Amino acid sequence: MGWLAFDNIDEALQDSKEILLPFNFKTWGLFAIIILLSGYFAVSFPGLPGGGFGTTPDAGIETDSVAETSFTNNFVMQSGLNPGDFTGAFQQSSMDASLFLLAGAGIIGLVTALLFITSVFHFVMYRSVKDREPQIGLAREYISEGFQFFLYRVTTFLALLLGLGILALPLIVSLWTGLAIIPLAILLLIGFAVLDWIVIHLVLPDMIYSEKGLIQAFRTSVEVVQNQFREVALFWITKWVIGIVLGIGVSMVLISGLVLLALPFVVIGGLMYLVGLTGLWLVPVAIVYGLMAFVAVLYAAVPVRVFIFSYILNMYEDLFQ
Repeated sequence: MGWLAFDNIDEALQDSKEILLPFNFKTWGLFAIIILLSGYFAVSFPGLPGGGFGTTPDAGIETDSVAETSFTNNFVMQSGLNPGDFTGAFQQSSMDASLFLLAGAGIIGLVTALLFITSVFHFVMYRSVKDREPQIGLAREYISEGFQFFLYRVTTFLALLLGLGILALPLIVSLWTGLAIIPLAILLLIGFAVLDWIVIHLVLPDMIYSEKGLIQAFRTSVEVVQNQFREVALFWITKWVIGIVLGIGVSMVLISGLVLLALPFVVIGGLMYLVGLTGLWLVPVAIVYGLMAFVAVLYAAVPVRVFIFSYILNMYEDLFQ
């Protein structure tokens, strides 16, 4: 057994330095945009009720429903309600339901579009690190690959929901019966997490290097995992530890940086308060600080993500050679 997971840490650091140093605003800015677009900044509805409102004025006269109608009218008159209130309430509920459907469709459409964009820019990020040059225009070259990854993400998400739903069926019987499926649910979640890890860390790079489709690249990746299981396992553990260490370090730096960045805005806000400019006058100050903080966080992600993707690609080259 080799130590590829450890050896490639230094190689990834050297590659990251070559890509990002000396500092170039354009290079860092393009990487920041790609990182943002790749998502690393870290269904049917029932029909509306409508029966009974389309009857003609003399409907039901030939039946015994006359007595029922008279009783209903007397009840409405005694209660002080206007029959038109029911129609108005129905129309209002129909309008509310329609707005709800439109809002739901809009949210689903937005989430779907964002999921597709992030799927494409996963490939853009890998390719930019591989070529050591950020290129947003690469998105046009990876529409097909991104769509395959997008379908995989949607399919596995729905499959996971279906699996968890099936496992939750014993809850109908009793809570204690449902508790028995917790270990199975945990195993299901672990299984999907392992699958997702293989796809992102092995399959996607293989699709770029060998120009394979997702299914063929997945088969190749599974063979590599089987043949070099210990190396892959060490790769997973090492990257997990690296992620924790980098996360803690970046969080500490960002908190300190954002506090320092906030000081001049606090001073400006205090001066505005002293001269009587409060309320809406403070909104522009808050907006400017929010934008600057957003840019700062995004730029801070550049060296971290470039190193991580470089590390993954170095591991891929060693595992698949």
